[in-house]
Amino acid sequence: MKILFVAPRYHTNQTYIVKTLREKGHNVYFFVSRIGKTEDHSIIRPKIIKVNFLSFIIMKLFGSGPNNKNYFPNFYLYWKEIKVLKPDIIIIRNHGKIFTYMTALYGLIINSKIIFYEQVNTKYLKNRKNILVDILRKIKFYLPLMTFKAAWMTPLLDKEEKYLPKKCFYVPFAVPVKNKKNKINEPVKFLMVAKYQYLKRHGLLLKALNNLKDKYKFQLTFIGEIDDRNHQIASENFEVRKNVEEEVINLGLNDRIDFIDNLEFKKMPDVYQKHDIFILPTCNDNAAISVLEANGQGLPVICSDMSGTDVYIKENYNGFVFPTDNLDILCEKIEIFLKNPLLIYEISQNAINYAQENFSSETYYYNFKELLKNQFNIRL
Repeated sequence: MKILFVAPRYHTNQTYIVKTLREKGHNVYFFVSRIGKTEDHSIIRPKIIKVNFLSFIIMKLFGSGPNNKNYFPNFYLYWKEIKVLKPDIIIIRNHGKIFTYMTALYGLIINSKIIFYEQVNTKYLKNRKNILVDILRKIKFYLPLMTFKAAWMTPLLDKEEKYLPKKCFYVPFAVPVKNKKNKINEPVKFLMVAKYQYLKRHGLLLKALNNLKDKYKFQLTFIGEIDDRNHQIASENFEVRKNVEEEVINLGLNDRIDFIDNLEFKKMPDVYQKHDIFILPTCNDNAAISVLEANGQGLPVICSDMSGTDVYIKENYNGFVFPTDNLDILCEKIEIFLKNPLLIYEISQNAINYAQENFSSETYYYNFKELLKNQFNIRL
C-alpha cells in the first residue's frame, strides 16, 4: 500500500512509524516544507515542497513563511506530484489550513483516503465555560472530516478516554523497546533531551539539582538542538543555551553537568542506555517523544504534567509526574531515586513492559490497522 505523510518536517517522532510501516511491506513517502537539524534520513529521505515566485508573493501578503499556517507551495507542481504518486492513504499533519486542505482536496480528487494527524488531545473540543467557543471548535473539527471523508488520528488519547469522537482514533507513537537496565551508574546519571527553548525549563531542573547537590552525588547530561539555519529559531536556541551554561557556572554545578548539542538521532539509543533517569520539566509541549523513547530504553521518567506525553506515565510505576513549574515537588521526585537507587531497577522493568504494551511498533501497527478497518473498511 502507498502511504504518503505530509508535515512541516520529518520529526523524530515519525522515524519508527515509517520504519514499522516499511517493515510491514508498505511503500512510504514523506513530503515536508523544511528539513530539521537532527533528523535521521537513513530510513527515508523526505521530499521538500518548494515555493514558486507567485506563492512567495502571496506569503508576503499574508505575512507568513514556509513554516507558518499560511504556507503556499507551488500548487500546480504539487498537484502533479500527488497525481503521479497516487497514494492510497495520505496522512496530513494539521499544521496549516491552506496547505493542509489543499493536500486533502488533491487526495479526494484521486480517491486517496485522508487522515488528519494532530497531537492535540481532543479534550480541547470541550469548553464548558463558553458554549459558543465549544460549538466553533466542534465545527472546526468535524467540518474537514465530513468535507474530505477523512479520519482524525492522535497519539495522545488515553485508552480510557470517554470523550472520543467517532471519527477520531487513538494511534500511539512507536519507539524501540530494549531490555531492562542491568547496571545503575554511580553516581546516578540524569538525562534531559530537549531543544534549547524557554518553555523546556532547563533552569528549573538546575535549581532542583542545586537544592540537592550538597546531599547527593549525581551527573546530568543536557542534549539539545541548535538549528542555525533559521534565524528566529537559532536566536532562541543560542540564547537559552548560553543562559543555561551561565546558570550552571553560577550554581557551581560545572563538574556535574555535560552538554551534547545536535546529536544524530540514530545515536540516541546508546545515550539513553548510558543514563539512569530521564527528566523533562517542560512547560507547554504538545507531545514530547523523548519521554516515550526513554521509557522504551528502560529509563524511569520524571516529567511535568504539561509534557503532552505525561498521560503515558503512571505514577510510581514507570515514572513520576509533577505539576508544571513546581520546584519543590520536582525536588521530591528526584530525591526518591537518589535516596533509593535500587528503585531504578524495578521501575526500569515496569517501563519496558509498559512501553511494549502501549507504544511499541507492534502496538502502533495494530491501532493503525484498526483505524483503516473501522473508518475506511480497509484490511491490512
